[in-house]
Amino acid sequence: MKDDTDKDYEECAVREFAEETGIPKEQVHVWGCGNTIVPIAGPSITPVIGSVTDYSFEQLKPSSVEVAKVFTIPIEMLAKPENRRHTQFRSNYCMPVFLHETENVPTLVAYHF
Repeated sequence: MKDDTDKDYEECAVREFAEETGIPKEQVHVWGCGNTIVPIAGPSITPVIGSVTDYSFEQLKPSSVEVAKVFTIPIEMLAKPENRRHTQFRSNYCMPVFLHETENVPTLVAYHF
């Protein structure tokens, strides 16, 4: 959630990512933002897309308060058309979902990394 110390949504996303994963903010390279999603209930969501430089699984120190599960999926898997589906909400909003062997990844989670 964006707070007063965040100058924009990118800074908010990087701060939240660092808090939740334990990976230093300096390793995050933001590519840009997706379109803001305004749900019927709850706050609006602005997806921030980026990558982590010099990533290794050993760096992860997930917050037990905010993170239930950690998994990785190669970007090549997300790029394959056969691994993409869509889910439609009652509000008629349609959102992509990425499929993987063991995980179904909602778009917002995929964008988080």
